[in-house]
Amino acid sequence: MTVLSRVISLYALPIFIVGVSLFFFVLTLTYPVLKTTDLLEVRGNLDSYYVHGHTNPKTIVVLMDGQKFWPTVLNKSTASNVLREHGVEVRTYIDPDSTNVPIDGAVKSYGLWVNGRSVESLEAALSRERLFVRVGFPVVAVFCLAAAVFIYRVSKAKFSSQTR
Repeated sequence: MTVLSRVISLYALPIFIVGVSLFFFVLTLTYPVLKTTDLLEVRGNLDSYYVHGHTNPKTIVVLMDGQKFWPTVLNKSTASNVLREHGVEVRTYIDPDSTNVPIDGAVKSYGLWVNGRSVESLEAALSRERLFVRVGFPVVAVFCLAAAVFIYRVSKAKFSSQTR
């Protein structure tokens, strides 16, 4: 095995993975978690909806006034049950200051009511996102850290046995 591959597997790869882990830890502390006061209500009548994407499909809801959004609570099967009728009243909330790139012109939304009936409350949607940021990111960070230690130890054992 060459010196370069030894340096990569013993040092460069574990250091890179530790860097990814640190990125997720920092993201946990700095990623803004929305509050209900940060959001803007969107209300209108349903024009149509469609599913966009294959690997991570989003249900895009289109209102009659042209506004588009994608609520995380809807997927392909639930959308057909919830959004059955053209023209029903739909209400949700969006982040007007979002820096996320819209998906096919649609922005991410939180909470969903159809004809006054709650599909998902605003509090539940924000709580799920908060859990993802405050628990999910640290879990990924710890996993990356463990992977870096594992790769380093396996590589060290491998190279020390080759030098004997």
